[in-house]
Amino acid sequence: TSLTSIALPPKIRVINDDMFRGSGLTNIVLPESVLSIGNYAFAECRNLASVVMPDKVCFIGMNAFLKCKSLTGIVLPSRIEVINFDTFRESGLTTAVIPDGVKEIDSSAFMDCRALEYVVFGQGLSFIQSKAFKSCTALKSVTIPRSVLKIVGNAFGECGSLDTAMVPISTTVHPNAFPGGKCKVINY
Repeated sequence: TSLTSIALPPKIRVINDDMFRGSGLTNIVLPESVLSIGNYAFAECRNLASVVMPDKVCFIGMNAFLKCKSLTGIVLPSRIEVINFDTFRESGLTTAVIPDGVKEIDSSAFMDCRALEYVVFGQGLSFIQSKAFKSCTALKSVTIPRSVLKIVGNAFGECGSLDTAMVPISTTVHPNAFPGGKCKVINY
């Protein structure tokens, strides 16, 4: 649509499912009152380059930023506990900083983020699910924190540039969690 900017009411608490899906928004600053972002809330906003979220946000729905190709960076609120299914799939992110409060990165959360070069994992992370970073072809190395209990199959599949994965010896790693051949998994 032709919507490129909007001023949201200062007391809004929820960004509803599909609220801005496919709009022409270029940037948005969410009011301090926002606690939740619904499924597909900003999906397919191809021009969305900047999102500022209050730290009070504790839930971001599935596919919330799906195919936001212009979104190259985002600061996630510290209260988020799960990065849901397909949340940032096919977005333009180049860097992802996962807050310490995040316990799980769900399936396909960052899948097909082909510009994603760097991921900094928070110290509270426990699970990295299937295809979470699949086809993040610019990703070169990852260091998994000691808090991670399990990395599921294909979590980093088809990450063709991934050379090194530093993984704690205590972490359960599915045999095909990382791309075969080129990627060297180093236990520490």
